Amino acid sequence: MQIVKRIGIPIILLFITSCSSWTRLGNLTMVSTRNVDSKTEYKELARYVEGIDKGDYDRNKKTYTGSLQAAIDEAVMSIDGGEFLKNIEVFIKDGKIKVRGDVWGYRAPGSITKDQQAKLDAEKEQQAKQAAQDKKDFEQERKEAERKLAKEKKEAEKKLAEKRRDEEDAKLAASFKIGDQIRFKNNPFGNNLTKGTIIGKKDAWNATIKYLNDKGEEKTKNVPFKELSKVIE
Repeated sequence: MQIVKRIGIPIILLFITSCSSWTRLGNLTMVSTRNVDSKTEYKELARYVEGIDKGDYDRNKKTYTGSLQAAIDEAVMSIDGGEFLKNIEVFIKDGKIKVRGDVWGYRAPGSITKDQQAKLDAEKEQQAKQAAQDKKDFEQERKEAERKLAKEKKEAEKKLAEKRRDEEDAKLAASFKIGDQIRFKNNPFGNNLTKGTIIGKKDAWNATIKYLNDKGEEKTKNVPFKELSKVIE
C-alpha cells in the first residue's frame, strides 16, 4: 500500500524560491514514494541521510525547479535496502529542495551495504595493483638475473679463453730452449728475417735473443715466442 504522508507544513511552501541559503520549511513524520508492505518488518538503516534535487533552471523565474519527491528518492536510494524516510526535515534554497531524515527499509541477511561493497571493490583494486606491481618487480628481477647470468657466463668464457691461451703459450715456450738457433722479424717494415740465438727466457711469453745487426754488431732483444721460428740445420 502507499504509506500516508504526514506533513507538518503546507505543500505550497515548497515553491518559495527567494532565499540564498537553506531555509527550513518544516518536518515530515514519515514519507515514501513507493508502496510499502505492511507485513514486512522494516528496520532503521541509517540516520540523518540527505537528499537534494535542484531540477531544471528556469531562466524566466531565475530559479531552480527542485522536486520534493526526487529529493526523497535520492536520500532513500543512497542506502542499500532503503524504502522510506522518517523524521524528515525539509529545506529550500533558490528553488532547490533538500531533505534530511532517517532511512528505514529491509536488508536481506548476508547482503552488504554500498560502503561495504565500495570497501571490497577498493580492496580488490588494491590487490590488482599489488599483483601488477609484483609482476613488474618479478620481471625486473628476472631480467636482472638474466643480465647477471650472461655477464658471469661471458666472464667465465673470457677466463677459459685466457687459460687456453696461457696453456698454448706455455706449450710454445716449452718447445724452445736456451741455445736454439731461431729466426725472427727484427724490422717491422721489412720482410727479411734475422737469425739469432736464444740466450735466456725473460718470462713465460718472451725469449731473450742474441743476434748481429746490419753493421755486424752483437745485440740482445726480448722477442715473444710466438714470433720465433726454429732454424733446422
